[in-house]
Amino acid sequence: MEGHTRLSFEDAVMVEGEPAWKRMGKIARLCSAAVERHFGETLDFTPESIKVLDRVILSGWGKTKRIDEIPLHVRLSFGAYVGEILVRKTPGRWVSGLNEEEPASILFLDDKDEALVNISPFLMVREKLANPWKYDLSLAWAVLDQKLKEIGAR
Repeated sequence: MEGHTRLSFEDAVMVEGEPAWKRMGKIARLCSAAVERHFGETLDFTPESIKVLDRVILSGWGKTKRIDEIPLHVRLSFGAYVGEILVRKTPGRWVSGLNEEEPASILFLDDKDEALVNISPFLMVREKLANPWKYDLSLAWAVLDQKLKEIGAR
């Protein structure tokens, strides 16, 4: 599409039978490398880098009219990046998802190893891409972090 930023990823990002944690980590690393190459911004897998990702999305896709104009692999890479920060900073872990828009989610368990909450970083990214100038990823991250603390998932 003319006028839209493109991030190039290898077609072989998904490997049949690959665990969700490995696949999402790989996609997140590809996202980080592509953002540095195309935007000159560093995504260092810290919560502070969510602001950088927010800027990158505004810069590259802020004028996009519809979310479906943004290639699925771009949307997934941003979601994998946000999710990878979450699993690196919390006891949450990647689990397989149900469809190509939600290829994985992050599961938090309670003291008895029962599901406490399941979080979709892809939903956060979809909201940002659908409302780039109104939805703040770093604010959403702060709210999520607070809620996880409140329910004892941190």
